[in-house]
Amino acid sequence: MWLLWELLGSTKRLNINYQDLDGFSALHHAALTGTTELLSLLLEAQATVDIKDINGMRPLHYAAWQGKADSVLLLLRAGASVNTLSQDGHIPLHLSAQYGHYQVSEMLLQHQSNPCLVNKANKTPLDLACEFGRLEVAQLLLNSNMVVALLEGEGLDGLDNASSNTPLHLAARNGHKDIIRVLLKAGIDINRTTQAGTCLHEAALYGKTEVVCLLLDAGIDVNLRDTYNQTALDNVNQFTTSSASKDIKIILREALGSLQVRAVKDYWNLHDPTALNLRAGDLIMVLEQHTDGRWKGHIHDNQRGTDRVGYFPPSVVEVISQRTGGSVSCQVSLPSQWQQHFLSRAPPTSIGSAPQIEDSYALYYDHAAGDRNSVGSAGSSAGSSAGSSCR
Repeated sequence: MWLLWELLGSTKRLNINYQDLDGFSALHHAALTGTTELLSLLLEAQATVDIKDINGMRPLHYAAWQGKADSVLLLLRAGASVNTLSQDGHIPLHLSAQYGHYQVSEMLLQHQSNPCLVNKANKTPLDLACEFGRLEVAQLLLNSNMVVALLEGEGLDGLDNASSNTPLHLAARNGHKDIIRVLLKAGIDINRTTQAGTCLHEAALYGKTEVVCLLLDAGIDVNLRDTYNQTALDNVNQFTTSSASKDIKIILREALGSLQVRAVKDYWNLHDPTALNLRAGDLIMVLEQHTDGRWKGHIHDNQRGTDRVGYFPPSVVEVISQRTGGSVSCQVSLPSQWQQHFLSRAPPTSIGSAPQIEDSYALYYDHAAGDRNSVGSAGSSAGSSAGSSCR
């Protein structure tokens, strides 16, 4: 440090803003390491406060990333810009939020950092805080005067309207229950649908059993669909094989299954690949009643451990139970409009049955995008999967 002081104070010409091949200057190094004495000397010697490296990162970006509050304050007092973007579209607040640096995030907001800016991945600082489970920073951002825009995603600078990111979706995908509770308390729309569906789609697909329970208890609509016309249960049935998904299937089936019926005769339709093949006595959970007269049902084969989903005419079944919200798994609370869904509709016109063909049962996967790859037991490093049902 003494040598540097001598160099800075000498009469020799010294390039204080010299940059290496990566664009790193002495000020970048001082900000990254949090060496405030060196940082002060460089700033006094007129080092360029917003000098950028080859990635468009300024010294303030590095200080925010590392959570160096003293260095951040020095750079801000020297006039560092809080809203300058890196090549990835990050402002310093993105980095402090992602890594959970509360004090630095608060300092940046006090210096007019814009929490509504999105990076190249269409994520705001709140998105990153929720994705990585940074509860305190998320609460800080939700207390800002931009909370409405952050929650609704409307009017955000640079946001792609086709984005599949919302704070709630990201938190659900990664299993951050405390974050979800804070977002719901702040007034975020629990039923907001993106290309990926609702946050329930995300939680179910990534095996977050406890989050699925939390969302159901909060009243999420289990019937909402993604852009492939799939419910959360459809996705779990088709794309997951993990142990957590087995519990999730049961939970979602109970949430959807307001009407249970029994087949009174055999049914099989040779001309309809979407048909749910039935044997007399089969128990079917009715998932939907379509206006074209068909019912969509689900059968779980306990012996084989398989699930079958498909369509059948109501003329081949009899109603055996009408639930108004199950309490077997995680005390599911269904929205009132779903509880009344079947009660308010008359049985559709009967459709003739076809003769049974022995052992003709087949899984029906009603999916509009055949090129989607199986997610399997996918998860995220930012959150841990819940391994058991919350019953």
